[in-house]
Amino acid sequence: MDGSWMYKFRGSKEHENGLDKLLDIAFEKESVNGKIVCPCKNCKLGDWVDRVTAKDHLTYHGFLNGYARWFVHGEASSSTRPTYDLGDNFDNGNDMQGILHDGICFGRVENYIDDNDGDGVPGDEEPNNDAKCFYELLKNAEKELYPGCKKYSQLSAIIRLFHIMCLNRVSNKGFTNLLKFIKDAFPVGETFPKSYYEAKKMIGGLGLSYNKIHACLNDCMLYSKEYKNDTECHVCKTSRYLEDKDSSGVGEALSKKKKKVPAKVLRHFPLIPRLQRLFMSSKTTSFMRWHKEGRTEDGYMRHLADSPAWKTFDFRNRDFVEETRNIRLGLTSEWF
Repeated sequence: MDGSWMYKFRGSKEHENGLDKLLDIAFEKESVNGKIVCPCKNCKLGDWVDRVTAKDHLTYHGFLNGYARWFVHGEASSSTRPTYDLGDNFDNGNDMQGILHDGICFGRVENYIDDNDGDGVPGDEEPNNDAKCFYELLKNAEKELYPGCKKYSQLSAIIRLFHIMCLNRVSNKGFTNLLKFIKDAFPVGETFPKSYYEAKKMIGGLGLSYNKIHACLNDCMLYSKEYKNDTECHVCKTSRYLEDKDSSGVGEALSKKKKKVPAKVLRHFPLIPRLQRLFMSSKTTSFMRWHKEGRTEDGYMRHLADSPAWKTFDFRNRDFVEETRNIRLGLTSEWF
């Protein structure tokens, strides 16, 4: 589809006709529940809107800079793109199976899904831990939230609640109290977990967890690798664990039975699994190749890939550049 109309005056007939054609394609191929992700400068492919709102936004605000190839709105970026329909994860809870297959456990348990017997387990072999995790997630994805509920499954509802919790900075205790209220208010037979920790355990199989590493209270060192069993800092000699304030003999005896609480904990979020996840999902894998396959190359500075620094790196690392799925990490001192 010719995109020259995008650079015409937004009140012109040519711009309006081109926009209508694009919306026709987008809503025919990529709409979910009558909505598409809005490519205007304000929404930046982050909000789902209906056709009227999308047209208003694109007329008044214009398109997101550099978005000249509409790979999110029907213009395919690859002939081998998977056909999973992930939908709007938070407006529709009925496609959790597609999400699980597409971006969570795909590849780790595919041998258990595509077996000859059709029962999920090849022959008489017991499923491994990854397969068990996958089947448990599928079970929760098919379980009704309460009798008669069709919009949300148990798994999709918990994921939605965790999303709300993160956006609004709800504490763990607040989340538990909310679950208690929901369980009391919903009809008999609801399947909500009883607490934050139970809910967290339920979605733990989704992956992308973090590692807890004990740290010195004064940030001198981490208790990892050869220091993982140490009990005090090598630099400042501070105790690894919080000390019990009760100085009585009884309190000291009880403290030995209690689980020791670390003075400080560092949470490490491994980068590689998160990058791999971006390539595993059919909805994000095209974005990871956009700098090579979807970028407009007309001599204008539209993206970091148009910069002299990027091109110099390409020239010096030609083997690396040949792979369109290459990833470049940048450090910045500015906040995001």
